[in-house]
Amino acid sequence: MQSSVCFPVSKYDLERKLVTRSARRLMKIAGGEMKLSKTREVIAAILGYRDCHDLKQVASTNDNPVLLLGDDREIAHLLLTGNIQRQLNVPAETASELVSRLGFYSYAALKTSSVISESAEESNDQGEPHSPQVPDFITTPISNSSNVVVMVKRLRRTEAT
Repeated sequence: MQSSVCFPVSKYDLERKLVTRSARRLMKIAGGEMKLSKTREVIAAILGYRDCHDLKQVASTNDNPVLLLGDDREIAHLLLTGNIQRQLNVPAETASELVSRLGFYSYAALKTSSVISESAEESNDQGEPHSPQVPDFITTPISNSSNVVVMVKRLRRTEAT
């Protein structure tokens, strides 16, 4: 067994169905060649979890979203890039591009602070102002999983004349 660093997914992310959205985006990028259940498992592995069940168990107990700032944000991007590269067997440049294409910047840890603060204050039972948590990457043992090869279609950019 090998140890992996897990991206901090919150209960807020689960409620917004961000894992499923990321999985659907991966299906679209892969050209529909993968089933949704398989893409969910791949997204869970990219986020550093053993499987979707493990991700949901950890995230459902995380009521306070972690907000990553500065170097921690860059480390999270590199973590996700490396995991995408390993799971999807794509070059580093493509993996880095996929971090945003798969919607990981919509997750609470990488979202802008104003959105997180508002939702966290609403869920604060004591009425105290919420302060962002210190990043807490979780180290979880993962099993050896097979890699998935995905052909990524580049987005065409057209110049406005």
